[in-house]
Amino acid sequence: MCARSPIMAAGLVIWAAACTPASSGRDGGAEPGIESLWGGCGFPFEPLLIHELEDELGELHRVPEIHVRCRIAHDGLEAELLVKTRPTGVEAVHYAFEAREAWICTGGEVRALPEGDFFFEMHHHRWMDMQIAWQGRRYVFAWSEVCIGARPCTPNFDRFAVWDRASEALVEEDIPCICAEVGDGGVPKPLTPQVRVPPEGDRLPFRMGSAEGDADELPVHTFVVRPVRMDLHETTNREYALFLNDRGNDCGGADCVDSSAPGARLAMRDGVWLPEPGYADQPAVHVSWYGADAYCRWRRMRLAYESDREMAASALGTRRYPWGDEAPDCDRAAFAGCGHAEPDPVCAHPAGHSREGICDLAGNAAEWLALDYRADFYATCCDDYNCPGDADYAGPAKNVRGGSFRDAAHALRAADRSSAAPEHRAADLGLRCVSNNPTSWAPCEDDLTRPHPDTSSCLDE
Repeated sequence: MCARSPIMAAGLVIWAAACTPASSGRDGGAEPGIESLWGGCGFPFEPLLIHELEDELGELHRVPEIHVRCRIAHDGLEAELLVKTRPTGVEAVHYAFEAREAWICTGGEVRALPEGDFFFEMHHHRWMDMQIAWQGRRYVFAWSEVCIGARPCTPNFDRFAVWDRASEALVEEDIPCICAEVGDGGVPKPLTPQVRVPPEGDRLPFRMGSAEGDADELPVHTFVVRPVRMDLHETTNREYALFLNDRGNDCGGADCVDSSAPGARLAMRDGVWLPEPGYADQPAVHVSWYGADAYCRWRRMRLAYESDREMAASALGTRRYPWGDEAPDCDRAAFAGCGHAEPDPVCAHPAGHSREGICDLAGNAAEWLALDYRADFYATCCDDYNCPGDADYAGPAKNVRGGSFRDAAHALRAADRSSAAPEHRAADLGLRCVSNNPTSWAPCEDDLTRPHPDTSSCLDE
């Protein structure tokens, strides 16, 4: 069992745990709560302010602030930090940020840091620098993993170094920590691992579609693609509950998730959204496209384009399924015939992981994608607009990919295309998020679903 303490966030009490739940599967039933590694510091949380910035062409951008919360421990110091940053400028689609306020919490006491004792900067390619000074030492935050290219693979700081402020001598480096952005209600955003797809390179040729599949997979055509960062696993009930507690269950005037539907494992209890005991690590389902899109935007990310999803599931067009060309079986994926009445917990089929180790790109829960489905898209995209999607096309349905525990093996192919009305909710339909490529554009502009001109381009066959 884990000792728990309450976190106060905009009137919500969110129970925190300092260790892993007794069970994350269906058989144990973890104690109800939103498991977290955060303490109970009473920071002054507030809704993220929106700033209007004008770019070099005179276009106005509405850019929200970034608030970062960290937990550190070193040499007798155990502290939590909150740094509030504001956007200061825009160039093309890149935004610059600087710190405006910062607090430190030690021994349960929250203190404001004086100006000059904190620093934050975000600049080209979403590089972030953050430092705070406390009691003669300077704490400098960084990432443990850096992609090939120009941007970190992980979306949050997870390491820090300690410097002596007087002598500027390095005391120690590469110390693990926990950092996450917080939303309007002060709820920390999920620490979902992400993977670079493809693992290396940039502007790579990718043959998309299949001559052995359905009519909407033709013609097979070649893209020049740029890499993305993709969530390692489908969004879980644990993660989606954080979004609901921060933003509520209203996505465009309708419920983001239908919590009353059979198979939905999220519910509000005592004013707090919680996963059912034992289902925290199951994919969040019965989520509409609006609920999926809002969740990814909340994380300052987006839903995948078709090209993102297919290049990840096919290893850049070299595999029929995420694991290879072998036919699906119940060790590799949850699909029809495997006896499932609902999705498995995420990453329950390691034999079916992709080349990069991404879980459940085939089967378990199908996944919403960003743009509208168009059956003849492959036949027209190179003539009419840059792939991976026509953001100006308004159809009645959104793209869906991956197949589910209810689908036959045919739907698990990397090239298979499907669709659903955006208001549709189902027990086998979930989501995962991506960030735009780690070497170029950061997904910070207002319209995250608009393909960026540099994302990919078509080549004539």
